[in-house]
Amino acid sequence: MPAFEFRMISDSNFNARCYFGGKILVNAGVLPVVQNDDEFAFVIAHEMAHALARHAGETASWEIARTKGFQFASFINDWAAESRLQKKSVELVLQGLNVASILTVSLPHDRLQESEADHLGLILMTRAGYRPQAAVDLWRRMAEVQTNTASLLSKAIAKYCSSHPPDAERLANLKLWLTETASNRQNAAPLGDSSQNGNDQK
Repeated sequence: MPAFEFRMISDSNFNARCYFGGKILVNAGVLPVVQNDDEFAFVIAHEMAHALARHAGETASWEIARTKGFQFASFINDWAAESRLQKKSVELVLQGLNVASILTVSLPHDRLQESEADHLGLILMTRAGYRPQAAVDLWRRMAEVQTNTASLLSKAIAKYCSSHPPDAERLANLKLWLTETASNRQNAAPLGDSSQNGNDQK
């Protein structure tokens, strides 16, 4: 298990990220959005889940494989130039392959990792004694913001061109996982319980 290190940085955006070795950075912009310790616990647990699932290393392996693929593509490009084929046409094909690999491999893989981190993060926060319902409450508000501000076109684009699942999809998944985490909460240690963290919501 990594030795976690937490830092908060001065950034107004709602975001947090996990780096190699369990180093987690949380933007100060998270604080005005979360309404209690339980919701903040989910943000932290989500990032811890990335580290425990070794997502950074997994992503690096994917990128190495993708890089090797494009090294071969570069060889094809050089061969085309020597064969006096239309280099511009070959370059356009290679650019298309790059975009296709991002849309069909890299981004779906990133979204899968985010869903895994949501699931594992929900379990982690529950085992620590925090309310799993808080994760649903937080993402319900995030989904409402997206629903009220995003057009249908932008939602469709975001679904396939984003590294994160749509907020509505994340909310639906969290609701499904609540039943599973109920048994974890019954066996949770008292340490980290909301009532001990100045939050009396149950």
